[in-house]
Amino acid sequence: MRKLFVALLFLPLSLFAQKWEIGFGGGQSMYLGELNQKIYSEKNGLSLQVGGKYNFNPHFGLRVDLLSHQVAGADSLNTSDLESRMRNLSFQSSIYEAAVLFEINFFRFNPGNQDDRFTPYINGGLSFFSFNPKARYRGALVELQPLGTEGQTIDPDTRQDSRYSRVSFAIPVAFGFKWNFSGQHSLALEGGMRFAFTDYLDDVSGSYADNSFIRLANGPAAASMADRSQELGLPLNDPGKLRGNPGFNDVFGFVGLRYTYTFNRGTCPAFR
Repeated sequence: MRKLFVALLFLPLSLFAQKWEIGFGGGQSMYLGELNQKIYSEKNGLSLQVGGKYNFNPHFGLRVDLLSHQVAGADSLNTSDLESRMRNLSFQSSIYEAAVLFEINFFRFNPGNQDDRFTPYINGGLSFFSFNPKARYRGALVELQPLGTEGQTIDPDTRQDSRYSRVSFAIPVAFGFKWNFSGQHSLALEGGMRFAFTDYLDDVSGSYADNSFIRLANGPAAASMADRSQELGLPLNDPGKLRGNPGFNDVFGFVGLRYTYTFNRGTCPAFR
């Protein structure tokens, strides 16, 4: 009777623990926007993540992740578009992200159960992130958003500061394959994309403003970073000419490995 009482006492704890897991991982960051049109770019850096997940059952779970991504892009790497190379813009940025994801396992997945050891999966949800595009000016990294490189601080109609926000939301979507290689330990290969609600991850979206107005409003650094074609010996671009593509927002993401630890295998503790 005493053994039965102890088993019943610990059973809710065991059932509660089996639903939780923690994980961390890393891999390659990705960015798609005006300054990079390819899935892969050698300028992108590391992506790191850590988070936890609550499993409703072997198929469905709710996951919360904290991530960082190092992204970059440069017109100088675009060998297929002469006009982009003449634009001569570049950027780099750290992105810090918090994501809430609903995850679906295609097969049953129960760590510790020999019959349910692997599955492809998909997840999606909503994320909130911060970013801060920078570029080199006279050898030093300069924050681009305060410079108003597309004339955001010199609007002749509103006379208002309309610089973009450096925080935004995104729709995250990821696909992966997970494998329970030993007891409570699992490994996943995962690739994810974040469809941002902003087109300014790279500080490029709209049209060129009058470069002389930018110089008067924000100084020579702002004027130089707004139109870098002059560094190639080319004339300044005419005000109103498209600098970016405002019809499409930017995208960032990652490809990497994730390790997860499930707090137990869903079995009751043994009592003697």
